[in-house]
Amino acid sequence: FDSRLDYSKDSSTDDKVEHLKARFRRAGVPVTVEMDSTLDARGRVVIDKGNAKITLNPDMLRGDTVAHEFGHILVEALGDAHPLVSQGIEELRGSELWAQVEEAYPDLTDRDLGMEVLVTALGRKGSELFEDTKQQSKFKTIYNRIMRAIGKLFGIQPKATEQLAEMLMYGDNTL
Repeated sequence: FDSRLDYSKDSSTDDKVEHLKARFRRAGVPVTVEMDSTLDARGRVVIDKGNAKITLNPDMLRGDTVAHEFGHILVEALGDAHPLVSQGIEELRGSELWAQVEEAYPDLTDRDLGMEVLVTALGRKGSELFEDTKQQSKFKTIYNRIMRAIGKLFGIQPKATEQLAEMLMYGDNTL
């Protein structure tokens, strides 16, 4: 199966899910997605022995939920000890986004909070997150380094990784 679906802000949830599942499958990462209207969150990711399962609550979805949950798989593949992930988390620590995520998820451990903030930041445009141009530049550098590392991890070319991440995270192919 070769998905030719375009991922955009106007895509249906099913289109987004199928598109991203196909992209991850081509990168060697099997992902299953289930809908569960009893889930107490928009989405949940469980990664076990190289397989990833995403559960989505169809009644709580927002436009970025599907991309956000797939983004967890990308960041978790590197792990929180990876220098780029830890650097990205440190760059975001103390930001307005950090405070928003911390308020929304008061029960998260420091590790999980950092990962959640990083995934949320990767799913948003850097220019909307930071007002300071220097911080934007630093974040874009970290973002690009993370994408190269993910490419090495999955054995795919950096350009393909960049395309995957941009389509996954932004939907409009811009940073």
